[in-house]
Amino acid sequence: MDASTEANTLFSPLSLNFALGMLGNAAEEEYNIEFDKYFGVPIEEYNDYLAQYMANAQPTNSTTSIEIANGVWVNEGYTLKEEYANIVRNSYAAEVVSKAFSTELIAEINEWCSEKTHDMIPVVLGEPPMSSVLLINALYFEGKWENGYEEDQVSDVEFTTSNGDTISVEGMYDTE
Repeated sequence: MDASTEANTLFSPLSLNFALGMLGNAAEEEYNIEFDKYFGVPIEEYNDYLAQYMANAQPTNSTTSIEIANGVWVNEGYTLKEEYANIVRNSYAAEVVSKAFSTELIAEINEWCSEKTHDMIPVVLGEPPMSSVLLINALYFEGKWENGYEEDQVSDVEFTTSNGDTISVEGMYDTE
């Protein structure tokens, strides 16, 4: 699904935190205070936390799968500071790629994202970006409810969309 379509878009809080962590490491000193406030700890500690999270985010059963992937693409002609590249490689297990931003690269990035999300997100970019660096996180999760919902726990409910329209959708409910 291309994020520019009218379909529902879901942003994972975990993915956003990985992306913000990678961005926070690139921020000028004056902005580090704001990132530190958001993270609740200095960026160095946050890097360690996310590295540990990735190392320990393995499911405890065979019916659940979690995969986290990070990537940094740099437009040819621009150079990342080596310290930053090392941080994102070591703390975020990020792939760091320097290549001309072109339609061929967009196809490669879309293929990367499709592979990392097991074809759940086949298209993440539609055209070459107007920036010199791309930070991308891909998160794949497949799992089953510990206590599944039965058919009698699903019914139509009213849902208000972001533009204020009310529509009927299937909703799950429980009394636990």
